[in-house]
Amino acid sequence: MKKFIILFSLFLTFALNKELLLVVNLSSPIVYDKLSEIKDFTPIALLENSVIGRMEEENLFKLIDFSYQTLGETKLNKDEAFYLLYYPKEEEDLSLINEKLENYCEVLYKEGQTFLVKIDLAKLNYLKEFELCYLSLKPIILPKSNEIIWESKKRDILDLNSLQPNPIIQEIINRITPSELAELVRQLSGEKKSFVLGDSDSIYTRHATTQKNSRALFWFYENLLSFNLDSVLFDPFSHSQGNDSNVIGVKKGRVYPDIYFIVGGHIDDMSESPSIYAPGADDNASGVLTALIAAKYLKDIPFKYTIKFIAWNAEELGLYGSQAHAQRVRSQGDSILGVLNSDMIACEVSNLDSVRIYTGQRITSRAIGETAFIVNQRYNIGLNIRRSTEMRPYSDHYPYYQQGYNAVHFFEDDFCPDYHTTRDRITRYWFDTLYYCKVVKLVVATLATLAIPDTQISYLSEKRVINNKKLTKNLKINNIYNIFGQRINRDKIGKGIYYLKEEGVDFRKVVILK
Repeated sequence: MKKFIILFSLFLTFALNKELLLVVNLSSPIVYDKLSEIKDFTPIALLENSVIGRMEEENLFKLIDFSYQTLGETKLNKDEAFYLLYYPKEEEDLSLINEKLENYCEVLYKEGQTFLVKIDLAKLNYLKEFELCYLSLKPIILPKSNEIIWESKKRDILDLNSLQPNPIIQEIINRITPSELAELVRQLSGEKKSFVLGDSDSIYTRHATTQKNSRALFWFYENLLSFNLDSVLFDPFSHSQGNDSNVIGVKKGRVYPDIYFIVGGHIDDMSESPSIYAPGADDNASGVLTALIAAKYLKDIPFKYTIKFIAWNAEELGLYGSQAHAQRVRSQGDSILGVLNSDMIACEVSNLDSVRIYTGQRITSRAIGETAFIVNQRYNIGLNIRRSTEMRPYSDHYPYYQQGYNAVHFFEDDFCPDYHTTRDRITRYWFDTLYYCKVVKLVVATLATLAIPDTQISYLSEKRVINNKKLTKNLKINNIYNIFGQRINRDKIGKGIYYLKEEGVDFRKVVILK
C-alpha cells in the first residue's frame, strides 16, 4: 500500500508539473546574461524586444526579477505546431490581420509585425501572405550583453575607413552583368527552358512540395558542379510535410580551411497556386542566384577563409532547410564567421536604388553590415544602404543568428507588389535588372572582402594597352599575374588582363589585345 501511495504521488507530481511557453521582455542587454544563468529556462526564439522560452511551471518563481508572461502549455496535439508568422506589408492595419489570424489559429503573442501562433498544420495553406518560421522548441544561444549594441549606446563598431579597393574584387564585380542575371532568372522562374538532368525543362514552380522543386535543386547543383569547386553536395533534411534537401557548394580557404562564410538564398517559392504556377522571380530566384553568381566568379580566386554557397529549401514552409543546417553545424561545433542571406533583392519602384541590410543587434553581425556599407562606397556600386539592427524571423539568416552566428539579410527597400503571387515574374514593371545587378555586386564584393583574397596584388597605379605579344616579351618584368592573382610564365600570356610588377614600381594593369 505504501509503495502504491509513493508511486501515485510521483505520478501526480509529474502530471501537475506542466511545461509552459512564455515570453520574457528585454529591458536592457543585461537580461540576456541573467536569463542564461537560469538553467531551468530554455530559450527557443529571439525577437527584437523579447525572448520566447519554455520552463516548468514549478520553476517560474526563478523569474521573479523579470518581466514575463506565460502563453500556455508547450504540449501540442498531433497535427498542431507553433509558428512565428511575419506580415511583411508595413502599411496594413495589423488589427485586421490579427482578426484574420484568429479564424485559422490561436494567436499567443504579438510583437510588431510578428505573431506567435499555435496552428493546425492543415491550415497553414490559408496564410500565404505571411512569412513562416517553424518554432521547434529546440534551444537557441542567447547573445551576451557585451555582444549587443543597445539603442542608447550605438557607435561605429569597426574602423573601416582605411579599407581600400582590391583590384581582384573590382575585376570580378565588373564581370557581373544584368543580362547574365536576367538570363538565369528566366531559367529558374520558368520564363525560359533550362537544361537539367540531361533534358530541357520549364521550371514553372519551385514550391517545396512539388516535383519541379527537385528539378530546380538539380539545376542549381549541376551549375555549381560546372564551376569545379572543392565539393558540391545535397544536404538532406525532413520536416512536417516530407523530406527535402539544401544544396551546398564549398570553396576551401587556403589559410583557414575549417573557418567559413556562407552566402545563400532560398530556392523554393510560393503563390496562390503553388502546385500549378509559382515563378518566384523576386522571391527568391533573385536571392539564390546571388550564391550561384558568387560561386562562378570567386571559384578561381584563392581566399584565406572557406566559402560555402547554399541554396536553402523549404523556407516558405517555415525556414526548415536553414533551421536544419544551422542546428547541425552548431551541434558539430562549426566555426562560421558570417552568413550573408539574400531574399527578395530585385524590386525597384521608387528609383532610389535603396537596399536594406538587417543585421540584428549583435556587434559582430553589425560588422558585416558596416563592411557592406564601406564596400558600396569603395567600389562605386551606387546603392543607398539602409542598415537596421532588427532581426526579423522571416528568412534564412534567422536560424543561424539564433545559434549564435553572425548573420545578415540583404533585402529590397521597395517591397514587391506581387509578393507570393503568380505575377512574381521578371516581365513585371518593378523587376529592375540594373538595380538587381548592383545588389548582387554588393553581396559578392562584401563576401570577397570578408573572406580575404589570398593574393599578392594590392592596388593598381596605371593602365597600358599592348597590341601584340612581341611587345609584351620585351617588357623587363619578372612578376606577371592573371586577374585571380596567380603568377604565370611570360610565354603563357595571351589576350586578356594582367597585372605586372616591376622592381620598385607599384602593380599596374595591362590589357593585351591580340
